[in-house]
Amino acid sequence: MPDMMELNVKEPNGKIDISDSPEITVGDILDDLGVWQLKRLVLVFFICLPGCTHVFAMIFATVSADFWCESSGKSNATINQCVEGCAKYEFDREEFQDSIIMQYGLVCERQYLETVAKLCLFGGYAVGTFVAGMISDHFGRKTAITISCQLLFCSGIIVTIMPNMAGFTVLWFIVGIAAISVYTVAFVWCSEMVGRNWKVTISLSLSLAFPIAKLMVTLAAYFIRDYKILYQGFSSLHLFTPMLMILIPESPRWLLSRRTPESQAEACQILAEVAKSKGQHFDLALFKDESASSDGKPAEKVDHFSLILTNAKLRTRGFVMLYCWLTTSFVVYSVNLNMKSLTGSLFLNLTLAAFLSIPGRLLGYLLMTKFSIRKFPFVGSLLIGAVGCGLCPLLDNRVPWQSTTLSALVLLSATSLSCTFSIIWLYTAELYPTGIRNFGVGLSSFMARIGGAGSTLVVYLAAIHTSVPFFVFSGMCFVAAVLALLLPETGHHPLPTSIKEIEDRDK
Repeated sequence: MPDMMELNVKEPNGKIDISDSPEITVGDILDDLGVWQLKRLVLVFFICLPGCTHVFAMIFATVSADFWCESSGKSNATINQCVEGCAKYEFDREEFQDSIIMQYGLVCERQYLETVAKLCLFGGYAVGTFVAGMISDHFGRKTAITISCQLLFCSGIIVTIMPNMAGFTVLWFIVGIAAISVYTVAFVWCSEMVGRNWKVTISLSLSLAFPIAKLMVTLAAYFIRDYKILYQGFSSLHLFTPMLMILIPESPRWLLSRRTPESQAEACQILAEVAKSKGQHFDLALFKDESASSDGKPAEKVDHFSLILTNAKLRTRGFVMLYCWLTTSFVVYSVNLNMKSLTGSLFLNLTLAAFLSIPGRLLGYLLMTKFSIRKFPFVGSLLIGAVGCGLCPLLDNRVPWQSTTLSALVLLSATSLSCTFSIIWLYTAELYPTGIRNFGVGLSSFMARIGGAGSTLVVYLAAIHTSVPFFVFSGMCFVAAVLALLLPETGHHPLPTSIKEIEDRDK
């Protein structure tokens, strides 16, 4: 049965009376977004914000500064010069008071440790994607959010007091796991608390946590130039999460999937409360649990990866989307995490990038909802990113007007790829049939973490020549746009339920 069904009677105030329907499903109750749901969705949005801030706090944790060997003293001849056998390097702390570069002396022969630490953080993001899924599927969405928030609270504070780089790197890996877990589970919870008609809107709204978090971090870092205080401050926000989670119910969809009398009773109680808040009547006798199998037998296990590899259409879609996820994540993270080295500015361009990513995401949302198209705005946004990055090497950052133009092109590319990000989540889900949809989206998200980890190596590309990163960005975006032309348009079709349905559409 679909999420929305034709109901027979409406109340005088225009609200649907679900009691007169022959059957009631979860979708019938949740699809009409009410105040009760909205309050809790907003609360979960704010709960996931601190985790998102850690993604951008990394920018200020790894800022560099002029350095010199302590024994040689500071002079024009010794600044930024590596001295063999130097026991300790001093740093210019005029702009920033502290960073891991200054705290652990990550210059010269120890410079590679910065890249190792960043790779471990992004490795934590990748692991956290899977860990969050396992915990939330086994223990529940609410429990997973609470555990992830408290893990971030503890690790985010402890990481700032580690006495050596090895300890910091291990704790940063845990911070990565916790930070992405909070958002991942919150995303799932929000999508399960609404019906089909609101999923795109709620998904986009939750994704706005990233530009808002970027603004929060940039503003805080402008006044607080010590990364330790930033980490401690944002992590401490989760001190209040256990109290806030009392107001958040468990996902009724997850409870119903547990197939136990206790969980089903709790789910029905939550659904009854949702219905009551909308002035509707919930009749348990008419309720139909859509998660129940028709024959009572467990679903047959399928090797999802083999299924994608052996079917030509799924194989093409899978590899194209994996590359597009890799490219989009790599370029977006590279631009954001290396804003100062790429454009010569940091606070201003990060602020502008955060503001501009909001209309970029809204544009993607408008194209998906009002015009029901996916393919051509997806390809177009990638091409704009390719052209914008491709023009950057023609400009000299040392010339004032060219430096301004360079920053504008970088921001244009970042805004365009924000539009790509708002489309790619839904587009990926619509390309896979129901049985392997979660696996396909999860695999794509994992590829995005690899792209994010690759962004830590951009500094080595820039060391070859400042134009090399932009050539790489442009080339990757252009290839992604060309490959995306192989994908079908999915906007005017319902979600495919089987491989046969996909093959029939393409005939």
